[in-house]
Amino acid sequence: MLEGKLEFRTGDEIVCATPGTFVLSPPGVVHSFRNVSGSPAKLLNLHAPDGFVEYRHELVALHEQGPEPDNAFYERHDVFDPD
Repeated sequence: MLEGKLEFRTGDEIVCATPGTFVLSPPGVVHSFRNVSGSPAKLLNLHAPDGFVEYRHELVALHEQGPEPDNAFYERHDVFDPD
């Protein structure tokens, strides 16, 4: 975590991250994060092994399309609302 405050959910664990916090989400474990501060936040997100680039490109394109969800994207990447 670089700036701000984010809430991370990794499996059943919830971590309130502030600058300097490291959160590990192993492959195959359901995880999410959200801004709980109301202020901008910055994080450094690393993925290993590779293979995540296509997902990120699709996510950026999805965001640029507007607020309507793309259910095909969610199904393709096993994305769901954690709440």
